[in-house]
Amino acid sequence: MKVIKSYAYNIINAEPFEIPFPLVFELLSGNTLLAEYTISEAGVVDYSFNPNTSEKILTSIMRPLTLNDIYFLFTTRIFPDRTPYTQMEMERFGIIEYQPYLIIRRTRGMLPGDKYWFRFEGETLNYKHALQEHRNYYENSYNKYVESLEAAQSEEQVKAAASAMENPQGSKGEIPEQAAKILENNSSEVMTDEMISSLMNSLGDELDSAPEASEKPAVQPTESGGSDKMSDDAIAALLSANQAPEEPTPTSTSSGSDKMSDDAIAALLAANQA
Repeated sequence: MKVIKSYAYNIINAEPFEIPFPLVFELLSGNTLLAEYTISEAGVVDYSFNPNTSEKILTSIMRPLTLNDIYFLFTTRIFPDRTPYTQMEMERFGIIEYQPYLIIRRTRGMLPGDKYWFRFEGETLNYKHALQEHRNYYENSYNKYVESLEAAQSEEQVKAAASAMENPQGSKGEIPEQAAKILENNSSEVMTDEMISSLMNSLGDELDSAPEASEKPAVQPTESGGSDKMSDDAIAALLSANQAPEEPTPTSTSSGSDKMSDDAIAALLAANQA
């Protein structure tokens, strides 16, 4: 195999590139064969055209072709180098270094806007298969891009979840769910004082905003025949709530059975002294 580099008439890309010789390929438009090119080991170009088509042929038919014509043909059917999209296109077709011949073999010279493409020696595919193969590069590239986005998003969610576990703070409605997950994940382990304190702090706002529980009814004493006994505190609270008003100062009556004390009599006399 011989390799030749072109340094002249390479308008699209001024850098030389390699083409292996001998080389045989066809130029087609859709499924219509337009021309066949053969490059010998000596670098001599031979070609033949299809006279039964009205399709425009991309190389001259009025003169013999040279290697420079083939270089120019290849470079006009691939994406250019040193553009903002070059690296993206190279990654899409699995190319590490910008090599025009390698690119033309991967892309088959397909460009948006027309149906021209190259079929190389030993290939039997038609335009439909060639077009689907070309589209697969773009579809696979898009799928990889989506997968990378999903992986990055999943990684961010894992980091956020880990951060929430370390410092469970958030808006109302989210905290109980996080706390439930914490409890669920740690259900088989004994929670430390720090974990309990962190959990209580995270639930503080929710507990403060919760509606107050209705007051419990006053404790009623059990029946005399009941088996349960009231505590001393419950009895004291019951007595305090049901304390009777003070009785009026007793006055003496002629028929009363109770006797007034000497102090009470003296006070009554003093109040009624003429």
